[in-house]
Amino acid sequence: MPTDINTGTPLSFDQAGLIVIYNTAGTTDYSILRIEPGTCRFKPGLYEHHAVFDKGVPTGDVLLLDQKLSELSFSVRPSEAGISGATDLLTLLVPPAVTAGVRPTFDAEIHIPDTPYSATGQVATLQNCWLQDPWEYQARAGVATDLIAVTLMSTDSAPSFAAF
Repeated sequence: MPTDINTGTPLSFDQAGLIVIYNTAGTTDYSILRIEPGTCRFKPGLYEHHAVFDKGVPTGDVLLLDQKLSELSFSVRPSEAGISGATDLLTLLVPPAVTAGVRPTFDAEIHIPDTPYSATGQVATLQNCWLQDPWEYQARAGVATDLIAVTLMSTDSAPSFAAF
């Protein structure tokens, strides 16, 4: 008989999940507030794969190629106090200068509680993150608040997971 996997209580980031940016330069760390429900996504980079063919017929072998980048994306609801200040998320993610052509990076953690508002859960850590593309501001009509979409890249081929 096969062994069951993925057992236990299902996790839900939207039930008080948290994204934390750790400034590796040694200054203040930041918890990202007002994350839009349903927008937190992360994808491990792992490695590129290539199926081997012999005269057009797959041999069954798969080659492991270059490491790919991991990706973390989310959208936040901006506030009037958080879009123009020195501790604004957008200011923090775009460093003002590079040193010797090397861009500073930071670490990011995604905290996913075991149950709604639980003090325990799982945490995924991505190291060496940076803002790959400019953030995107989206105005929304009606009662929905505006959004800022952020996509971070990481040289970690896969996030490390641990309990908290």
